[in-house]
Amino acid sequence: MAGTFSCGIRDSEGFLASGSFTHESLISEAVRELVWVMVGLGTFITSDIRLRPGTIVCPDIIFGKLGMEAGVGEAADAALVVEVTSPSNFRWDRGPKRELYAAARIPWYLLAEPDMSDLSSVSLRLLRRDGRRYVEHASAQYGETLVSSEPFPISVDTTLLLEP
Repeated sequence: MAGTFSCGIRDSEGFLASGSFTHESLISEAVRELVWVMVGLGTFITSDIRLRPGTIVCPDIIFGKLGMEAGVGEAADAALVVEVTSPSNFRWDRGPKRELYAAARIPWYLLAEPDMSDLSSVSLRLLRRDGRRYVEHASAQYGETLVSSEPFPISVDTTLLLEP
């Protein structure tokens, strides 16, 4: 079930990646939790990003001062990419895709990982680029709040990500 929602930031729109209802619900809740801190920063949430010539990927959420050329943002303009893992993509999001983002010099990567057994909890890991790889900057298990002052003030209560 794919959908869009209006986030009201600089007249931008956020596009949800196609996937399961739970996957999209988690993305939507993550956007609601993060978007308020972005007001006034000239930020877009977009669907595709060019990591290098010939390589375009579709993160679940992208924050940055992105221009749009044919609906594609440039990695150099991205401040943070967000991926929500699912049973079909968790290996890709934790490994090769993460490495591609680091190689493209995207400074921050937020990984939201729902419990795959029953989808009753979610953990968050905020990673910052350190050279050619990402290192953990902050994390929150279900019931905790992810807090960071970088790349912008972030405070995400993990329990709110699974609310209907």
